[in-house]
Amino acid sequence: MPAALQPHDRLLTGASAAQAIDRMTMDHLSQAISDSRLGRLGFAFVLALMFYSCAHVYIYGTRLNEPPEELPHLTYLQEIANEGRTIPDYRASKIIRDGRGNYMGHPPLYYSIGGLVGRALDWDAERDYRKFREISALMVSMGVLFWALIALRLGFPPLWAAVLVGASAAVPMLPYLAGSINNDSLAYLAVAVFVYGLVMIDPSRPSRLAYAIACTGMAVGLLTKGTVGLFLAAFACAWLLLEGARGRNHLKKPAFFVPAGVAIALVASYYLYALFAYGSFFPKTAALYANRPPPESHYDFAHFVWRFVVIIVKRLPVILAHKSLEPLKDSFKYIFYLMLLMPVLNVVVARLIARKAFGPLTSTQLAFGLALLITVLAHLAYTWQAHVSHGAMAGLQPRYYSFLVPAVFLFAFAGARPHLTRALFFVFACCAVILVTSIPNLATREHIQRYERR
Repeated sequence: MPAALQPHDRLLTGASAAQAIDRMTMDHLSQAISDSRLGRLGFAFVLALMFYSCAHVYIYGTRLNEPPEELPHLTYLQEIANEGRTIPDYRASKIIRDGRGNYMGHPPLYYSIGGLVGRALDWDAERDYRKFREISALMVSMGVLFWALIALRLGFPPLWAAVLVGASAAVPMLPYLAGSINNDSLAYLAVAVFVYGLVMIDPSRPSRLAYAIACTGMAVGLLTKGTVGLFLAAFACAWLLLEGARGRNHLKKPAFFVPAGVAIALVASYYLYALFAYGSFFPKTAALYANRPPPESHYDFAHFVWRFVVIIVKRLPVILAHKSLEPLKDSFKYIFYLMLLMPVLNVVVARLIARKAFGPLTSTQLAFGLALLITVLAHLAYTWQAHVSHGAMAGLQPRYYSFLVPAVFLFAFAGARPHLTRALFFVFACCAVILVTSIPNLATREHIQRYERR
């Protein structure tokens, strides 16, 4: 250091030293989290707790049956909690307070878990509906914990991992769903468990635990929701094919085919039982639009696809329910779409400009993209068939993809991080922080104003 140091030089040196200390502190903290199992679990638990607190706003801030299809879901829970069943009464179920036949044809695992907990704790479905909502919130929070561990396993620094996983709460419908009664909560957890098992697989060492975790996630997903089962099956098949010779080696290992065989046996047992007992893989008491006649005219397929995309995109920032909320208005809506644009730009633009820095996509990223495409096409085909049969533009709900939001953010930014990716991530992070800190207040205000208008 020079003998004669001017005052401003001392200030600059002090500032540089402070920045260096801050950098070292952050580096040590990141290393402590990444290198320690306890550190990783603690980090993941904090993120899970954050998401649970977001869901808690809606658990106690919304009335029964305001969230989408809450009464049909609660009816199945009641049949198990209060009527002594182990699976819902798919043959004669009647919706609580409504009396119509239950049109939910989902597999029973979510209802069995929630209903058996309710029976053990002597809950009444209508009186204690908020306690059943707590189960959903806990399932989603456990899913967030797994997504945080996945992010660290993919090599993200803890700050990046926290932003990418925590940004799920910036999609208004996700914490709202987590605070309501629906099987999407268990679907969210199932996908997180499956992906965690997948990223744990290491060809250079035994992967018994990884195979068991992935197969558990697959089985839970298939026994929770048909859409999730389709996505996970497509993901697994695409991943095995893209792995090539390594994929074939996985299939030959006892560590793989034992848990896979158990999962297949459990799933097949239920679906065969459903087919023989009820005549359908997805039994239900009633069907929506069953008595609606075919329309005299309907959109052509190209126009329907356009409407499908436009409606889904427009509904992304909305809490779409029986009592819908629109917490993101004006500038907040632009911030929301800007946040969603950043992962897209990183996949499409950044990879084209900085191709050498990124390197090739991994088989996991490609398999995820293919599975997502197959799921979207299946959703499109289903809604198109309903439109042709009944004339309805129904089922166009972004919430059907809620279980994929963390995966989209993580896989879009996974890999090398050139300067362009860092710039896009910075914009993404700023938008996410603004939205996550604002949405609970904005949604609560919208909620209060709606009741005041009554």
